[in-house]
Amino acid sequence: MGRAMTDNTELARLPFPATPVAGESLLGFLLRLAERNKVNDPIAFLAYCSGQHTTVSALALSASDMSRLNTRCGIPAGSLEAMAYRPIENGLIDFFGTSLRCEDLALQNRRFCPACLKEGAHHRAVWDLTITTVCIRHGLYLQDACRYCARPADWTFGSVGFCPCGKSYSTSASIPVPDQELRALKYVLGRIEGTVRNSSSKVLDKLAPVHAIELMLGLGTVAAGRTQRRRRIASLRDGEIGQTLNGGFNICLGWPDRLFECLGRLQDGRHQNGRRYGLELTFGPVAFWMKHADTSDEVRAVLTDAMSRHPDLKYAASLRSARVVSNDDGSLLTLDEAQQALRRAHGKVRDVLMRHGHVIRDDQKGGGAPILVNARAVWRLQMDLFDFADEKTLRTMLKCSRVGLKVFLKAGWLEPASGAAAELAGRPVWSKKAVCATLAQMKAETVGNRRPRKAVPMSKALSDSRFAVVDWSPFAMKREFQHCSWDGAGEGLAALLLDERVFRRARAAGPSTIPEAAVKLGVKEQVGYHLVNREILGCGRVPGQNGRRVGDADIVAFHAAYVIPRQLGLDEGRYRGWTSEQLVAEGLVPVSGPGVDGGRQFVFRRQDVERSSLFSANFGGAGEQGTVGSRRIPSRLA
Repeated sequence: MGRAMTDNTELARLPFPATPVAGESLLGFLLRLAERNKVNDPIAFLAYCSGQHTTVSALALSASDMSRLNTRCGIPAGSLEAMAYRPIENGLIDFFGTSLRCEDLALQNRRFCPACLKEGAHHRAVWDLTITTVCIRHGLYLQDACRYCARPADWTFGSVGFCPCGKSYSTSASIPVPDQELRALKYVLGRIEGTVRNSSSKVLDKLAPVHAIELMLGLGTVAAGRTQRRRRIASLRDGEIGQTLNGGFNICLGWPDRLFECLGRLQDGRHQNGRRYGLELTFGPVAFWMKHADTSDEVRAVLTDAMSRHPDLKYAASLRSARVVSNDDGSLLTLDEAQQALRRAHGKVRDVLMRHGHVIRDDQKGGGAPILVNARAVWRLQMDLFDFADEKTLRTMLKCSRVGLKVFLKAGWLEPASGAAAELAGRPVWSKKAVCATLAQMKAETVGNRRPRKAVPMSKALSDSRFAVVDWSPFAMKREFQHCSWDGAGEGLAALLLDERVFRRARAAGPSTIPEAAVKLGVKEQVGYHLVNREILGCGRVPGQNGRRVGDADIVAFHAAYVIPRQLGLDEGRYRGWTSEQLVAEGLVPVSGPGVDGGRQFVFRRQDVERSSLFSANFGGAGEQGTVGSRRIPSRLA
């Protein structure tokens, strides 16, 4: 049946329609629709209904038009769009009205709750969330395989409630979960569904659900002892996700005292040696997490505020300067300590901090005081410096060459960083977070599109002289994203595959090489080079391209000012039957040609031709000076 559907050019209503159920995902609805219509190949059915996408992830995360699916199943397009995980901006998706990250979804394998399937055979959208490893309604772990044949439950078999072996998923056994392990998941799902607004943690209530999940998972990772580097959610196993989420939730319930207790347990001998001050030396793994490019600004602000209330720093600040009153509740650092933390020259740190108002020089009581700075401002500068990337780092992230990076930056995709941290860097730098957001935007626009027949990675095309005439600006490229696809195995700009046919069109409309311009003029290649060298035919250089280029404006200007033998019988009927010998016999002096400058063909000024006696005898008078037919010649060419 799948093959028959793909052969039809006209869409027809499915014989057995279905109605979406509240809380059902678009993928689950399509799978149930395929089962109802006895489709043997659900993937082919899903691709046929969507019109262009051929993978499960592309179907779930695409922003495609729902009109084709609306025609097939009769469901309003608005209802279908509300069930889809549509990308919005900055790598986020719309999950039933709540913004979540793409990595918050787990679509590789399908998970289910046996008790829920027994109540109703449809796929719940909350099962697609990475953090949902337990059904909070029944208190059971979600299953992802058949208990009888151990085959994983995926999207390649057209049934929601049955395995290909014929057994029902609703009969699978599941392990119950204690209530105390469900608190974190119940809170998050309640925030997403809008049924829970408040908890005993004020810090979580102030954050959006996407940032609350990020904070809890990050804190839970630190509490579990995985302190070397921040692990992605996708790398955590189901059991680890639940423990990590609960660990972070417990820390947030006693914020920030429980965080300080956790850091105290994790400290080792390394923090007691070397420099005394510095964000990572004081707060260990949390500092590295705060500096990570993937950490959101909202979570950074929460962690920075908690660090400013660390008891050790407050105690040390009070001992150093008991008379100085801080402008906020944060701790203070001396200028030497700030210089050690920022790892920059003493004079540069002092000038930048003073210029941006982070230095407290007076205690407002008439007494002398040491130069102290706001520690929170120093920590923010540290995080910004860690987030910066120079040209070398930028090329590594984008996987492109120096020439490609120059073209990419000139097109306006990334702006150099500015502010106090950029001044401390002392050279052009760019934000790693902005780079990640740009790549995420490209991926969201192109993921799921068909791979072009002749594909070229964007990283290669940027430095290829054949494509130098392409407009690489974000506005122009966004219109061409429909012809591009995303290669999941690639990295950076190498993952964005462009359609070479698009570049061919752009190249044809751009400046021509001298041989190409000769073809347009109807002369031989040698004549074209001669005209360019004599500056009769204009040309110029194009950045990123080798050799001289002749623009369309140069060719138009040449035709307006000069006449070549090829035009004597073709140009608007004015010189039909004439020859260059006749013009020379009438006394016209050619600009170029044999006996003039060694050229192989004669070239005459158009004004001289139209003022000649030959023109008057054939057309009843000289043409208007400075005009060609109805076209006026520019004064610089007349």
